[in-house]
Amino acid sequence: MTKLGEKLGKLSLAILENFVEGVLGEKFVDELRAPTDKVLAIETALENSERRFVIEFSDKAFAEKMFAGVNDSNLGLLSDAIEMFYDHPTDPDFQNTLNIIITGSFPDTSGDITVSATSLYVIILTEEFALADEKFRENVRALSDLRTTEILRKVEILLSQKEVSNMKSGSARTTLVEVAELLDRKSDNEYKMLVLAFLEQLGKRPSDLPKKIDLLTHADFLDYLIQIKELNNFYNYLLNRAGK
Repeated sequence: MTKLGEKLGKLSLAILENFVEGVLGEKFVDELRAPTDKVLAIETALENSERRFVIEFSDKAFAEKMFAGVNDSNLGLLSDAIEMFYDHPTDPDFQNTLNIIITGSFPDTSGDITVSATSLYVIILTEEFALADEKFRENVRALSDLRTTEILRKVEILLSQKEVSNMKSGSARTTLVEVAELLDRKSDNEYKMLVLAFLEQLGKRPSDLPKKIDLLTHADFLDYLIQIKELNNFYNYLLNRAGK
């Protein structure tokens, strides 16, 4: 049986330890023996966040070493910061603390890289925590800034799909989020043309859709793609049209 936190890098493990002891008020050593569903969900969120960060961050060499290469000297700062992040997801203290830890651990790395890395990781972690934990999701929902609104939009799309609970790989979740982002960049007319062109490529008709094209939301179409197992195919179709 896999030990709690065994798949996590040092940074993610420190976040998990401080979450258990700070937010839940439990000793991490006790949770090692009998982890609760909440702790297991947060562990999975941290695993997914690591995996997504390595995929999404532009500097792959830095992304690969960031989680394992942090030094221990400042990890204790996470204790109060993770509690604040959980209760107030947009409070800057958590991101500032991570930046101190990462910058101190990699002094020879450009400040632009460490700041960008910290910013992206916090966005990814917020999304994954919101997927994993209902209370955290409500804490995010209580906020009204543009960043959290965008995060919630992505999370709600994911949660609206029954099949998402079966998506065990980080890549499947990432593909769904990226398709949603690509669709959001399209005008209503471009979106409709894309849907119709892709249906034609599949040999299907508009009547095969769950709703009329004028009423078909992005979430409806994503749900349809998942049901017919064509999400990855549509993702590649979008990338090819974009000339990537």
